[in-house]
Amino acid sequence: MLQQVMNIPASWRTPPPPAVDRERRVLERAVSGSLGRETVCRICGLAGPSFWRDGVPTGMLCPCCGSESGIDDLGHPADGETMRAIRTRRGYWVALAAPWSEPAARPAGWDVLEQLGAIPPAWR
Repeated sequence: MLQQVMNIPASWRTPPPPAVDRERRVLERAVSGSLGRETVCRICGLAGPSFWRDGVPTGMLCPCCGSESGIDDLGHPADGETMRAIRTRRGYWVALAAPWSEPAARPAGWDVLEQLGAIPPAWR
């Protein structure tokens, strides 16, 4: 399974874009809501914690990919820039062999491809 991940072309293994202005992203949160309660990380597909509640990001850090709700996953699926940023971050994380930001939280028998398949279709 990780062998497939390691076969990603070198051209895709570029670092993510520089960190965005955090203050600007926090201000953008007001206009970038969700449809309610999202319990799947938009970047890696980890299910369980609540990343968005009542259209507002919880600011939670994903224990798998390390993205911050409302900062790294902000925007609307119809916005090309949003999707490019999310896919770039996802691709960079996968190109690094999908490391867990909190390794102790990684479940036994974890499968990166299965988890990526859990990403809601709107955020793929």
